Amino acid sequence: MAFPRLVQARIWIMDSPLGYYIFLLIGNTFPYTIDDWKRVITLAASKNIDAFALDMGVDSWQPERVSDAYKAAIGTSFKLFLSFDMGSLPCSTPSDGDLLRQLIQGYSGHSNQLAYNGKMLVSAFGGQFCRFRTEHMDEGWCNVLKTNMTGVDVHFVPAFFMEPPIFQI
Repeated sequence: MAFPRLVQARIWIMDSPLGYYIFLLIGNTFPYTIDDWKRVITLAASKNIDAFALDMGVDSWQPERVSDAYKAAIGTSFKLFLSFDMGSLPCSTPSDGDLLRQLIQGYSGHSNQLAYNGKMLVSAFGGQFCRFRTEHMDEGWCNVLKTNMTGVDVHFVPAFFMEPPIFQI
């Protein structure tokens, strides 16, 4: 069986203190099975890639692909982290954070979840525009990441490609 279309997907390879990781658009993985994810993870690891940033959008099937990726990584040293595509996902009301919290809580204890300084790494693409019906971005994201999140410590990057000093979360 051929490898899934990883190289045809829109990806970015990033070098960071956490190692090399690929920013992978879940929207391009609709047909992936767990076996496809296993092959993609094996291929990436063979090229010295350490992790995937799983950029998830609004499509109803995307949480299932994220789940498949985490299942496929079990038993490997390969890491994954959630990256919410806020150009696709809604973020105008407090309840728009419910799905994000649910996903964060669901993967917080996963053995393949990437951590930074002992905290679960979570990022967003375009998150600098989200307020969740608060006055400021920082306040909105703090509400999402701290409301009903007992026992889950998150290191959050609200805008994946923006300079970190801009944000105070």
